[in-house]
This record gives sequence, structure tokens and C-alpha cells, in this order.
Amino acid sequence: MRMPQRALVLLALAGPAALAAGPTPTTAALRDILIEGHTPITLEAATVDRGCGPAGCTIYADGVSILRDRGVLKQTGGKAIPVRLLSPGEAPALDWEPLDVFRVFGEGGYWGTCLEFSHAGIGKSGTMQRWVSVVLVPHHPPQRRVRAWRIVGYQTGCDALVTLPGKPDTLSLPVIEATAKDRKTPFGLHLVWHHCDARKCTTAIDPRPVYGDPHGTGGALTIGSPSIRPPP
Repeated sequence: MRMPQRALVLLALAGPAALAAGPTPTTAALRDILIEGHTPITLEAATVDRGCGPAGCTIYADGVSILRDRGVLKQTGGKAIPVRLLSPGEAPALDWEPLDVFRVFGEGGYWGTCLEFSHAGIGKSGTMQRWVSVVLVPHHPPQRRVRAWRIVGYQTGCDALVTLPGKPDTLSLPVIEATAKDRKTPFGLHLVWHHCDARKCTTAIDPRPVYGDPHGTGGALTIGSPSIRPPP
């Protein structure tokens, strides 16, 4: 499994859930904290090809075509793939040149495709680069039309996907998200688990509180136990 190459995040832990004393200065450490006690899925880098024509440029990977100039996903040689946003609020516009594309293998074998995208416009500026969109495309779903799920998270990636015990066709992705009301709520952040199979995704809020300013210097965040609140 690759090591993330995105900007660094400092994550300080509070309470009995702490894995180590003091800050942990890598995105890999954030991933490890979020998926502690769970079984990671297996990722295989997808072969990526590119081509350009009169209608624009297309990126081909693992049976998925990314129409970069039109901002559309398609089945290679087939229909468009609708992308459903799972994260709350209005999502930033995608930069349709993917950061990475992976073939995903869970307990039931090959599951589908995971793509990582950065964001266009202001999403490429300063601390906004810490936010990443993960797009999951299941393989051969039971319904006629393929669909995709988009999750926007803080310093997240496909390597945070884990299996869901007893459900071999379901993958789970824990992410730190901005809350729907953001600055109108304390800290504007929460930890969310998205559980996705080919038919649907369900969402569960993790009771552990998340503190800090994701746009501050260094991006330091604190994940506490459910009973711990920040000092006044």
C-alpha cells in the first residue's frame, strides 16, 4: 500500500483513545488512528491511459472513463456514471485530473474502483488543498446502471478504506468532514463512517469529538474520547 504524499497534518490525541503521546506529523498516522482495530482493504494501482480528441481529453482506468474537460464519469464504452455526494453541504468543484486511481479488493474479492481527486479553483490554494474527494465506483452492481459515491474529507484517501465484518460486499471509509452548518456549530468538524456497497451507502456519526482548525497553521486537529470536551 502506498504512503500518502499529500500535505502533512498534525494530529494530537486526547483521552484513553490516544495511540501515542504528543503530535503525530503524517497523514499516514491520521489514517492509522481512524482505522485502528479494523481490517484494511487491498489496493492495487490501476493502469491509467489518456487520449484526446475533438470532444476533449479522456482518462481511462479500470473500466472507468473520466471525461476531464466535461467533468463526467462514464463506463468505458458505456453510459454515464452518476456521482452522488455523501458529504454534507455544498462540495467544492472537482479537478477532474485524478490524484490516484486504485482497484479495490475487499473480503469478497474485487470490489470496484477508488479514485482520489483534488479540487478546482480555490481548492488548490493554501490550506484548502488538505481536503480530498474520494469517489467509489462499484463493479458490476446488481442494478442496471452503475453509480458512484463521492466523499469529501480532510486529508483522506483510498488507503483509509476498511472492510465491514460480516458484510463482504461492503466497504467503510472513516473521514473527518465539515459539518453541514460548519462555523455555526462548535469547531465545524465531525468524524463520520460511510459504509458503501453496490446498492447504497449508509452514514454513521462517530461519537468521538474532533477539535481544531483545519485551515490553521499546520492543520493540527484533536480527536478525543466521547466524554472529553475541550477546555473553556
